[in-house]
Amino acid sequence: MLSLGKLFSNEKESIDREYPFLMLYLSCLSSSELDSRELHKAVASMKSVLGRIVEPFARLNLLVNVWAYEQIRAIGIVSKSVKHKAMKGLLKRLADAISVGLGMKTFLKSEYDKFSITYTDEYKRVMDRLKVLCDAYVALLTSVTVITVSLIMVSLIYSFTTLQSIMWIVALTITSIAASITIFILKRTPYDRVVAEKPMRDPKIGGKERMAVNLFVLSSAVPSISIILHYIGIKLPYVTPSQVMMLMGAIALYFGLVGRREVGRIKHMDEYAPIFMKSFGDALSISNSFKGALRIISSNDYGPLTPLVNRLHKRLELELDPYKCMRAFERESSSRLIYKTGEIFFSSLRMGARPSQTGTEVYNFLIVLMELRKRREQVAGYLKGMLVPIQISTASLFAVLDTLVGLLATLGTYARDYLNVLEISETRTLTLFLLSVILLLCISGALNIGGVEGDSPVTKLYYLGMLMLLSGGAFWATRFAVGEMFGFFMKINLLKGV
Repeated sequence: MLSLGKLFSNEKESIDREYPFLMLYLSCLSSSELDSRELHKAVASMKSVLGRIVEPFARLNLLVNVWAYEQIRAIGIVSKSVKHKAMKGLLKRLADAISVGLGMKTFLKSEYDKFSITYTDEYKRVMDRLKVLCDAYVALLTSVTVITVSLIMVSLIYSFTTLQSIMWIVALTITSIAASITIFILKRTPYDRVVAEKPMRDPKIGGKERMAVNLFVLSSAVPSISIILHYIGIKLPYVTPSQVMMLMGAIALYFGLVGRREVGRIKHMDEYAPIFMKSFGDALSISNSFKGALRIISSNDYGPLTPLVNRLHKRLELELDPYKCMRAFERESSSRLIYKTGEIFFSSLRMGARPSQTGTEVYNFLIVLMELRKRREQVAGYLKGMLVPIQISTASLFAVLDTLVGLLATLGTYARDYLNVLEISETRTLTLFLLSVILLLCISGALNIGGVEGDSPVTKLYYLGMLMLLSGGAFWATRFAVGEMFGFFMKINLLKGV
């Protein structure tokens, strides 16, 4: 996944992203009448779905069910190697429940109820903090833009330092601010990938996500290379750096839109997943068979899930293995939520859980996640609503500044003996510098908006294309319009092919 946070991923983050699904599984198992020994084995069997978070239970299963360790002692041994705070606390409370003879049904239900409340509250607090970070990011970039323009103009008027020094100071300042806040936002953003991980996704969607990552890098690199080539005196035929930025932005926007349409389709399926799981559980409690349950609910409307439900029904009618049929249903959806909750649902039933209660637990869990996802989309929309207009106005302001500097440099050539003015080559350097800053802000903005949404790499590509196309277009159009206006009145050519 295209995210700077991926560079800093660790065991804690991998456990954090799977912990809600572990708690859902434990809640579903609360109706299965499993004892604590069987619980260790059941959770350990879910490694392919829950990942590394089941490793403590796998070790407990080995110690208790294979090597016949006493449970409390085994939990104490395993918990010493667990660093995750929530997981360590869960194991400690499990040992306390076993020591006082508390039934697993009561313990698991109590744990899930407490987790559900704290998880929702913590998620909302994280979203509130992200909103504050977004405000800080926009405010800092706006301030730096104004300071940049002021420093360049003051430097031209009073000549207290060279233009190159100003550009280096501004470049380092903007880069450090954008990079630090971007990394901070990506690290603070909860994991909420929409598309399932390989192999439980459509290969076409997986290919689009891989292409999005490569195209993001390419769309960032090509304008940068164009700017560098112009700086060293190699001009590309027919196109200027600002036009290259617009072109790569249009390409990124197109492919981002195509991939974003697929992600939107999966999100739409996720919205219908809660009612499907609940209906499926209720129907199973009546029919006691997957085929009979699908026969009951197949006439219902589940939106974009309906074709998948019909195909699932047809496979079951052919007396195929229900587990393989369910896996095919999950893979066709390409949804991470549907895959994980579907596997939890099916595994809980195999462990003896009650279908109706399990379906209700999954339904409530998915409803909560859908509400939190909407909260997250609101924060992303808030950031996008502020950042896009500021990006366009910044590009336009830089274009006006560049044109004015070019005007002063051109006029100064007629009074070089009396005034300390810029060389024409320095104004070209300033133009390329301003384009570099715009490109940097586009990349940072795309990572921040896409990171807050957090659904797929194609989202970052989409916003990169949007920002590059709008910013490059605003810079080129404003610079052309202002240059033509001054050129018309003063008979001076201020457009230098960039």
